[in-house]
Amino acid sequence: MNLCRSAKILMTIGFLLLFCAIEALATTYSITDLGTLYGGESSFGYWVNNAGQVTGYANTSNVTVLRAFLYSGSAMNALGTLGGTTSWGRGINDSAQITGYSNLGNGVGPHAFIYNGITMTDLGTLGGVDSYGYGINNAGQITGFSRVSNGNTHAFLYSWGALIDLGLLDSEYVTVGNSFGYGINNIGEVTGESDHFGVTPHAFVYSGGKMTDLGTLGGKYNDQSSGNGINNVGQITGSSTNGNGNTHAFIYSSGTMTDLGTLGGTYSYGDSINNAGQVVGSSTLSNGNMHAFVYTSGKMYDLNNLIPVGSGWNLESALGINDLGQITGYGYTNNGQDEHAYLLTPDTPVAVLSVRLMRSGKPVGFYAKIMDAYDVAVNGDIIMLQNVLLTENLVFPSDTSVSVNGGYDSAFASESYMTTLKGSLTIKYGDVTLKNLIIK
Repeated sequence: MNLCRSAKILMTIGFLLLFCAIEALATTYSITDLGTLYGGESSFGYWVNNAGQVTGYANTSNVTVLRAFLYSGSAMNALGTLGGTTSWGRGINDSAQITGYSNLGNGVGPHAFIYNGITMTDLGTLGGVDSYGYGINNAGQITGFSRVSNGNTHAFLYSWGALIDLGLLDSEYVTVGNSFGYGINNIGEVTGESDHFGVTPHAFVYSGGKMTDLGTLGGKYNDQSSGNGINNVGQITGSSTNGNGNTHAFIYSSGTMTDLGTLGGTYSYGDSINNAGQVVGSSTLSNGNMHAFVYTSGKMYDLNNLIPVGSGWNLESALGINDLGQITGYGYTNNGQDEHAYLLTPDTPVAVLSVRLMRSGKPVGFYAKIMDAYDVAVNGDIIMLQNVLLTENLVFPSDTSVSVNGGYDSAFASESYMTTLKGSLTIKYGDVTLKNLIIK
């Protein structure tokens, strides 16, 4: 029976349209209130790792005191500070290492930090008075920004115990320009924004020791853009002014910046992008209200339409999404009484992307199946498999020559252990080299 057709008999047309839109997406979410700290009123979720752990910050019973937190399991725990009264959590990796920033006390700071589960370590600055940690990858590398000695602000990469100044898009304006690092992926690529010709900020990607301008959605000299999140294949999301002068969320992929549109208003902003290319952020509605969104399969959806009816939530902002499709951010709960961090979990399980395709040392894409990667591979590509149990019958039918390398950890960084394939292997043509792979 066609549910949408039958619904016409029982429901209003307005509700029917909403029902069919949700049905078409086939993804709804359960919602978890992450609570607050020490009797406080508000909390804000900023990032979620692949274990479903969340960091952000919350106020305490003293509303002027904010503390970074780690939400893990079912509990929110404060991380402490670098000596002051206030700290903010902004990024978390799959090992639950956290970055953010904290006051040092006596009015000093804030300074960027890394938290390893026990200790919060001060990352210092680039010569100025303050610094801010925003993103952290699975290798423990961090991006953010810091004041430099002349008082301007520069993006940084924290790697192997040192802060590296990423500079500006236009080196001739080094004495007057500012740059900011916001997102980092597992191969150390950074995105953010930098002043462009000393006039307006443009989104950038920092890769291979070089900062590259991503341009804008409008292409005019004074248009602005900002990169906020970057996944492991180099896709970037953020926001940019478009040809109409409005600010819209975008996805930047393979040299092209694509406008993601809005939820009916004039403004949207992309905050985070996972390895499947799903984006979360915020957008205005036609009435000007701000709602959280998820962009998936080429369409932007209002997350408020994808959570249980009558939940009492109004989701304002979505700031982080992991590879399982879990989302964190903040919104009003108790029918507008409290502003709390939340965690959304898809009701339909998301396929784990355990396969990565590499070409000339760069990631091409992430896939749920080996054959999905092989279908787009070219000679010399490497299909990398995480150390998990894969159930698949492999038939390599073309003359494409590839390597299939198992044993990689969750970051596809080290070839520890072995990967087990529970299936068959048939090579009809071409050359296929196998490494760290057990076939049962």
